[in-house]
Amino acid sequence: MKTAEHEIVRDFAARREQVYAAWTRPERFARWFGTRVFTTPADRVVPDVRLAGHLAVQATSSKVSARP
Repeated sequence: MKTAEHEIVRDFAARREQVYAAWTRPERFARWFGTRVFTTPADRVVPDVRLAGHLAVQATSSKVSARP
C-alpha cells in the first residue's frame, strides 16, 4: 500500500521558531488548521517531530455526518 506524500511550501512573515511551533504544538496547530466546516481540537493533534515521524490529526464537524 502506498501512502500519500505532500510538500507544503509557503513564506511566512514570522520567525522560524513561531512557524515550527504552529506545526508542532497541538494548541497552536488547532488554531489555524481546518476549514469553516471542520475544526481541529488540540487534544486530537499528535505530532511526532522525530526524523521519519508523522503528524496525526483528527478534524471534527457538527455540520458533516460520518460516512458509514
